[in-house]
Amino acid sequence: MQGFSAVIITFNEERNIGRCIASVQGLADEVIVVDSESTDRTLAIAEELGARVLVRKWTDYSDQKNFANQQASQAYIFRSMPMRRFRQP
Repeated sequence: MQGFSAVIITFNEERNIGRCIASVQGLADEVIVVDSESTDRTLAIAEELGARVLVRKWTDYSDQKNFANQQASQAYIFRSMPMRRFRQP
């Protein structure tokens, strides 16, 4: 069975990132956070929850998304925004 990567693009999302990551833990084979140089606790929270965190200067959404997708090691990619939750059955 092929797994999936959860990819999340962030900037100053300390209020949301914890719940977003928690909602995919145990389902995704890896969680990747691509952050655009946050100045709050977004990075620390993501790292504490076991996400692979990459910091990259913001260019535009499409460029960040493509970069994030290239980092994924699994065959399938679930891309989410920090304020969204993956509902488990």
